[in-house]
Amino acid sequence: MKIVNGYLIKFKVATVVVPFCIALAVPLAAVARCPGMGAEQKGSLSVAVSENVTVHLKDEVLVLEVNGVETSITSVKQEDNGPPTNVVALSGNLFAVLGPQTSYLVRLTSDSGRLALGSRDKLPTRYDIPCGLWAQTFGACPVAQATFSKALHGIVVSGWSGGSPEDFGAIVFSGENAGAHTLKSPDGAPLGYLWDDNAGHAVVRTQSGKGYLLSASTLVQCGNYPPLE
Repeated sequence: MKIVNGYLIKFKVATVVVPFCIALAVPLAAVARCPGMGAEQKGSLSVAVSENVTVHLKDEVLVLEVNGVETSITSVKQEDNGPPTNVVALSGNLFAVLGPQTSYLVRLTSDSGRLALGSRDKLPTRYDIPCGLWAQTFGACPVAQATFSKALHGIVVSGWSGGSPEDFGAIVFSGENAGAHTLKSPDGAPLGYLWDDNAGHAVVRTQSGKGYLLSASTLVQCGNYPPLE
């Protein structure tokens, strides 16, 4: 305090406030923010392997064409719900066929220089909700569809695995590791609504309303959304 022309002047000490503001800013800056929703990533009915080699879907069959001639086929049949809709190249010799009910990984092989469609493996089945064995057996349990993520350059299948009612998670398949990474929501809520934003991030939302940035092996919480009804 100081007396000036008979008035008592009070001063505020700013140096006490500044460090406090800085201390608050540090943890806030470290919190990831959920990106906005980008366009849905889609494959196509045809993938060019090289200038004269193409892999394409024809109804419920995957076809290999060399110089315009069909040289190899493999079935990618669905139990029902219509034919598969997308084929995606995960690497030079691994392709994913995405269907409304069943999705597959198919390898391209070369035997003595002759290309052919090789092994075909079903992606694990996951469900949108927990349901009984009867519902699973007779197709009354809604199947979670596989999604192509350009950001992860892989296929993601998320939902309930058929174990305990709390066993929700996501499996990520990529060309580098056709095995997969299994991800679980830290809050135990079902994972769904995967999308890629416009900045190369993959985002997953849980039914509890939490949002996460998704990498091949980790989930990082980035914000909240309204819970799903």
